Amino acid sequence: MTDDAAAASLASALDRVEVLLDGPPVLPDALRDALCDVVRARHPYPDADAFARIVRVAGRVAGIDGPPLRLAEGPDRHAAARLGWTASELLEECFHDRGSHARDFIEWDIRRSLALIRPQRDGIRDHHVPRMHVPVDLQHARSLMTPWLDHLAAASGEGGIAHIRFAWNALTRPQPPFDRVVRDWLDALGKGEGEAIDRAMALHAMHGEGAQRLSPDELERDVLSQLADPHPMVAAHAARVLGGYMAMPERILGTPPAWMDVIARIAALPDANRRPVAGGFLNGTDLGMEGLYVPFREAGVADAAVEDWAIGIAAVDSPDPAYPGSQSFWFPLHEAWSQRPDLGHRLIDVGDRRLAYMCATEDHPLTDAMRPVLERLAEGTDEIAREAASQLER
Repeated sequence: MTDDAAAASLASALDRVEVLLDGPPVLPDALRDALCDVVRARHPYPDADAFARIVRVAGRVAGIDGPPLRLAEGPDRHAAARLGWTASELLEECFHDRGSHARDFIEWDIRRSLALIRPQRDGIRDHHVPRMHVPVDLQHARSLMTPWLDHLAAASGEGGIAHIRFAWNALTRPQPPFDRVVRDWLDALGKGEGEAIDRAMALHAMHGEGAQRLSPDELERDVLSQLADPHPMVAAHAARVLGGYMAMPERILGTPPAWMDVIARIAALPDANRRPVAGGFLNGTDLGMEGLYVPFREAGVADAAVEDWAIGIAAVDSPDPAYPGSQSFWFPLHEAWSQRPDLGHRLIDVGDRRLAYMCATEDHPLTDAMRPVLERLAEGTDEIAREAASQLER
């Protein structure tokens, strides 16, 4: 396709979305189909007007620009959520270089094939995502991006992290000049979140490299001490690093800390840090992606001790956000306990109905073993009870 034809295709797709936005109430899926046409029509070299128009159209659909969205009611109650997700994805693709990871992997595979005298993987170059040209200066970029950042911060509310997840992507996959806009915006918030993201990114890279050997004293001073960091995201990433060292004790120049002492220390952390640190630690220990129990078993820790520790953390209602680059506390548990009705009932007993529900519904279709857990959850009056009842009716 020629440059002129690509520009005309994009303009036509944007026209169709704007017609729907300015017309009578529209079904969410119809508007989403038109927005997907914009995604498909995007090309790497839009001019400044076309780029700004993509941002404005996606912003209108996402509800951050222009008059309120007028949607018709349809039979699919999830259609509006899918529409919002598509608009958000399109905005974020404008603001950070989402294809950088694919390009990095392709370059790694080329180096690997050269070093080992092996052919490249079949079709790997088909996954190449070109870097998008951003035809705007810093001032224009700030005017386009700031409404989205403000929207994310407002949508997050107190303690929310939607803007942190976005900022992480914008800074780890930079699309200049938008990375500068993000840094300036974080600085203006005055909450120290830019510094926290930088520290978490450095810890994330340290875990991935896995080469630094530490003495027990250095592990205490440099890693364990950060589990109580004022920002839970930093603490979670420090816990990932700690988990990697505990799973590979040969990287500790001396006697490693006892596993039971480490997890007891995590359980004693302040509420804001406890679940993020526990999730990060479990993520860090699972170097071989073998699941919850294997790293503990290799260290001689009984399954029952792991379960008692995890249930104890679940017993305290505390935040469990999915910080970027780390892992929520609930995630490895709902996979490992998907066929453990005894643990599902224990979770209900200590008050973590949401985690019990996720364990019971992890496997599809619902199994006979976990049905009693859902039946017990359905006896309540909260949203979990309604979701459990809906699952039982299927």
